[in-house]
Amino acid sequence: MLSVTSIFGKRKKGNPSHFFKKVINNHQNIRKAMIYNTLRILNFFLSFFLFLTVSLLSTAHDSSFKDDSIRAYSLYSKGYNYFFNKEFQKALDTISYSLVLKERLFGSSSIKLSSNYNAIGILNKNLGKLNEGIDAFQKSIEIIKSTYGEQNYRLGTPYTNLGNIYRQKGNFADALRYHQQALINYNQNPERYSDQIQQVIYNICENLFFTNQHSEALDLLFKNINNCNGDLPWKYYNLAGNIYRDLNNYSIARDNFLKSIDVLTALEGEDNYNVGYSYINFAQFLVLREEFELAQDYINKAKPIILEIFGEKGIDPAQLYATSGDLMASKTFDSSSLQLFRQKKKENLLSALAQYQKALIALTDNFEDMDINTNPAIEHCTFEAQCLRILQKKAETFYKLSELSIDTKEQRLDYLLNSLNTTTIASDLLNTVRTEIVNEESKILLSELQNTTFINTVAIAYDLFKITGDKKYLDIAFINAERNKAASLMDNLTDQNAREVSLIPDSILVKEENINLQISFINDELFNEVQYGENDPEKVENFKAQLFLLEQEKADLTRFMETNYEEYFQMKYANNKISIGEIQEKLHADEIILEYVFDINETKNTNNLYIFILSKEDSELLKFNIEEQNLSDIQTLHDFLSDPNYISITNQKFSNYLSSAYKLYCLLIKPVEDRISERTITVIPDGILSYIPFDALLYENVEDARINFRNLPYLIKRHTFNYAYSSNLYVNSFKKESSTKKLLAFAPSYKSDIVTKDEDFNKLSPLSGVKEEVNLIANHIRTDAFLDSSATESNFMKNYGNYDILHLSMHTLLNDSLPMFSKLAFMPSTGSSPENDGWLTTQEIYNLNLNSRLAVLSACNTGSGTLRKGEGVISLARGFIYAGCPSIIMTLWEVEDRSGASILEEFYHLLSNGKKKHQALRQAKLKHIENADPLKAHPHYWLCYVSIGNTDAMYTSNDVYFFLAILVIIIAVVLDQILRNKKARKNRAS
Repeated sequence: MLSVTSIFGKRKKGNPSHFFKKVINNHQNIRKAMIYNTLRILNFFLSFFLFLTVSLLSTAHDSSFKDDSIRAYSLYSKGYNYFFNKEFQKALDTISYSLVLKERLFGSSSIKLSSNYNAIGILNKNLGKLNEGIDAFQKSIEIIKSTYGEQNYRLGTPYTNLGNIYRQKGNFADALRYHQQALINYNQNPERYSDQIQQVIYNICENLFFTNQHSEALDLLFKNINNCNGDLPWKYYNLAGNIYRDLNNYSIARDNFLKSIDVLTALEGEDNYNVGYSYINFAQFLVLREEFELAQDYINKAKPIILEIFGEKGIDPAQLYATSGDLMASKTFDSSSLQLFRQKKKENLLSALAQYQKALIALTDNFEDMDINTNPAIEHCTFEAQCLRILQKKAETFYKLSELSIDTKEQRLDYLLNSLNTTTIASDLLNTVRTEIVNEESKILLSELQNTTFINTVAIAYDLFKITGDKKYLDIAFINAERNKAASLMDNLTDQNAREVSLIPDSILVKEENINLQISFINDELFNEVQYGENDPEKVENFKAQLFLLEQEKADLTRFMETNYEEYFQMKYANNKISIGEIQEKLHADEIILEYVFDINETKNTNNLYIFILSKEDSELLKFNIEEQNLSDIQTLHDFLSDPNYISITNQKFSNYLSSAYKLYCLLIKPVEDRISERTITVIPDGILSYIPFDALLYENVEDARINFRNLPYLIKRHTFNYAYSSNLYVNSFKKESSTKKLLAFAPSYKSDIVTKDEDFNKLSPLSGVKEEVNLIANHIRTDAFLDSSATESNFMKNYGNYDILHLSMHTLLNDSLPMFSKLAFMPSTGSSPENDGWLTTQEIYNLNLNSRLAVLSACNTGSGTLRKGEGVISLARGFIYAGCPSIIMTLWEVEDRSGASILEEFYHLLSNGKKKHQALRQAKLKHIENADPLKAHPHYWLCYVSIGNTDAMYTSNDVYFFLAILVIIIAVVLDQILRNKKARKNRAS
């Protein structure tokens, strides 16, 4: 029996009639007994009625639950039908409603919701709502993790889809990371997920292609192309065609494209949308090969397939129109009349613009304007990566029209303005994409793949500046040049500054620091397992899985900080456009910036060099055509200076150096010589210029081939040079407070009698001069030194945050293929943790929080590394800048012990006397040249050290103290004379 209180609340255990028995015991009359019996009967009927009601309600609830459940799954199925019919918005609405019902029935954390979130993510991706898609996939992942754990095979599906969406955003590094993790998860249940495993391997292969890792992509392709089924073979052949096309192996590329089409049409017929896609891809290849008629045939075959299935919106229609635009823009024809040629070419370019406009409309929301002079707003560019490519093509086409209109200034100006407006939107869109990326490697890769956008904008703005004389175009050119210089490095330093001034709790920052340390440690373990261990697949897979989870945790923490700390978000993503005027405000009257930009593009057949000249009172932009010989001279100069066999110099090598050093002076410095006289120069190099020090250029043509290095007309004798990754970084290097502790030095000896289990360490030769170097430094600046066996990584980690200057005199091991694993060689500690193994890698340096104002990296090749477009050289020195040190003395090649020690002693002597860093280094080098014999004046001895970053003096000049002393003496003499005169007058008066 169900009592009233069992429905509405708790009651004590016992017979329901106890209350009524108590009434009878208190009233011993029949009437009350009758009342009692009546109440018992009423209680029975009431209880029966309530039982019946609840039963009916329960039955109704079960029926309603069953109906809603059936409806939820029916809607999900209906949504899938919409999806397969390409009705993506209807599918999204229907599956979203199914999700609402499921959440009401099963709760928000039920695994039954995971499939809905996954489908919603895919549909948002197809509709161009990429961020909404990411959110949906993340919710699916959270549910799977909470139900089955963090390494369950079911995670493979949302990870694959996240990889696809990041690939669509142009974030190929993160796409590759998610696809690799999906493969790890799927491999936990290979029988069930065999098809998905094959698909995700193809995705990985495709990501390798997108990131220009062609050989790795081909290796993976050949391993899997014969083992896959379904529609993957045609995809592999198509991808092989694209790879061989990029490798200029056109015959093999053509064979693979045609094989892809044959396999696909045999599998799915000629009306499938994949066939339309393959036709377009082959047409793009034919345009590149200038087979225009055949390309048009394939475009015509693809058009009805693509448009019937997709309509006018989406990536596929956009690719169709863009390929048509490429054909019209590239089309050539013979004409003996220049006027007829220009007229026909102009018509083709205008037709190309109309096709690119259709492509933009296909890729954007709320933009339907067919006027080629208009562009969509950034917020309407739903498919960002694809919009970027079309905007670039459109800007280039307007630029080609401007070149055809050289006789009509007004029309040329109009085309150039349209070109600039278009490429500026592309530049701003690319900058917006950067703000969504957390991973450092992803940012560097994006800079590398998209640097042409910024360089094209520089070229267009330069032409407008020369035509109009309006310096606003000079500013636009400069902003884009800066965006193409060490952008990820600037992002990190801005981020660090935002953290310091915003109110993010220490607990969150400590948590992030711990995550970074774990990432660094696992990366190290993975590297050692692959390079030096047994390369155990199980271990490697385990390390990769750990790394993936840590990267996810870091990304989640970053998003949490951006969402919950508004001041941090605003400072981190403050507009990073820095104008020429802002740079000039921060320059001293005696300094000048020379910022170089290479525009080398085989496709456009351009080889140009731009030089920005910025001083306190003026700015200028110059443009020069460069020849292949100029690039060869740069290589010749670097090879000569860095050659470890610098003692063995032939007359021919010496003569080649003289020639190259003078010709590069004529290219890089002579055109601006009148502007840089009597100023200190900060050079912002570009590309391979990052490998050469300008001090070694010769300002006169020396034809005498007799080997004598001492008296050569080195540019260092005329000018003081400093270097920086970008002008923005140079003037905005965040100030560090001076520490009471002056200098921390490390100088391991690498004695030959020390043998460890580490083969790399055992190969290091003893450095005889490093201890002497530190002792000489200590004569000028108060120094705490760790020498010989005490120069451990562990001691460095305990002490590095407390000193004004860090001086590291030791060996380095470079890793050109993996620059983040280049490392400084400390002494190994006995019984130390794996984190303190004696090797401080670039990756570990990134995780340091440096308080020093100067780091002197007196180790070999600390400024050497891999050159990445748009970022510069990824070196150990760059790691110290990244970690917050504003000024570095780095080396460009191996250090010669004795000459290096004498140069650094003089440098520190001058530094302690108040000289600016770059001035002190220059004077130390000049002293070496003056005192050296003709052979030891070779630039290899004295030029390996260069100054990069902030140049401010660290200490007060002794000259100041001298003048203060003189002033005090003068004041004392004057006061004494006044007192004497006063006393004399008093005596006369008395």
